[in-house]
Amino acid sequence: MSIRKEGVRVGYLYGFSDDPVVAALEFNEKGCLVQIPSERIDVEEALSDGMSGIPDEMVFKDSYGALWLASSRIARTRFDLRGEGQCNIQVDRIVESDFSESSFKVIVGMKTIIDGLYQWSGVEYPVVSIDYSDVGGQAVEIRVKNIPSIELQGPMGSKLSTSIIPLLRRFTGWIGLDYRVHFQTSSAELRPWDDHARFHGMMQDMMCLVYGKPCAVKIVNVSNDIKSSVKGAEVERRWAEVHEPEFGYVSRHVERMNPARDHPLFKYDDMDPKLFSDFMRAWDSWSKPLRIATTTLFQAGATVEAELIQIAVALESLGFEIQRRRGVNHAKNPEFEALVKEIVNDFISKDDEVDRRFRSELLCKILQGAKPSGKGMKNSDWVKCFKDAYLGAKHADRELPDPYASYVFARQGFELIRVWFGKKVGVDGRLLAKNLNLD
Repeated sequence: MSIRKEGVRVGYLYGFSDDPVVAALEFNEKGCLVQIPSERIDVEEALSDGMSGIPDEMVFKDSYGALWLASSRIARTRFDLRGEGQCNIQVDRIVESDFSESSFKVIVGMKTIIDGLYQWSGVEYPVVSIDYSDVGGQAVEIRVKNIPSIELQGPMGSKLSTSIIPLLRRFTGWIGLDYRVHFQTSSAELRPWDDHARFHGMMQDMMCLVYGKPCAVKIVNVSNDIKSSVKGAEVERRWAEVHEPEFGYVSRHVERMNPARDHPLFKYDDMDPKLFSDFMRAWDSWSKPLRIATTTLFQAGATVEAELIQIAVALESLGFEIQRRRGVNHAKNPEFEALVKEIVNDFISKDDEVDRRFRSELLCKILQGAKPSGKGMKNSDWVKCFKDAYLGAKHADRELPDPYASYVFARQGFELIRVWFGKKVGVDGRLLAKNLNLD
């Protein structure tokens, strides 16, 4: 069963008041709009925004099934002087439900699809075998064997799960298979929705760093079904379809990652599985600087100066966290240059002298001068030039940097974070240099 999103659905809304009320529901780009006609709207209460209190969760039922509704707010209320009118509620989160009115405030599992995840994971196509049942080819038997999931050994049972969904398009007779790779979290007990969503945001951030492009995330399923066993056999967990268009970063206004054009800086098999698992488990430490950096990819129309300032803040935050994890005592606020040098040194550091020299040379190529003909710079010189541009964009008593220089420094700072992330999860520096686009 899947959520029916076409047309206007008319049914009963439970949870809005003591008794069920007749309501009309229509899906839109942000979720759905629920309309409740009323003959007794209090004009004074409506004008004073007294109707803004919407329940944390509601249930809508009609002949097509039941929907669990959450993350709601009053969108618009219309009324006349007699108090007759209509209350409109915008709902951002819709989950396919059953008629038991079970809640999804706490869940045990969540599945999402993220741009670029399939290419990055390196998962192969399923095994397909075709048998013709008769000589004339009037009957065909197709068997498809799925590829096993990839256990990531991360928090909340993180893994890359695979699924095969048969598709039949009515009126055209077209039949096909939709093969998907999901990022999935599974907890042993019921956990708040946001606990699961936080790690799906983590994987979205990682894909943004891997591709250097906006990677959208789409939530597809959740489960509040604790696994049980019957006579020793484990019962399959039930998953409910979700409709939440603004889950994760909103990507409507940006040019998203294109798998036909954009290639990953590295793939799953290029990493050290243990280092990647450790990085995911330490996400609470790394999330702030990396999220500050990746949000710049989704800010359509932002000025180059604003992007430069935001990347500078991300570098400062990342350097601070590297110092903190090394046990450095921050008795006073550290200098900006010292924090950025922490990232540079953390990327270069390696026991092997040849490898250290290679990483240092790679950074010199990344951190070129701010002009189109700029040559490679020493890392320390780049840090100082970046700081001058950052302070020029930030402070009124400083000279504003050239717009092109602001753009270049922001891009270089972002690339520095990308290669640092690659090294942190065990990717070889030579592979990073090969796949990095320095145009």
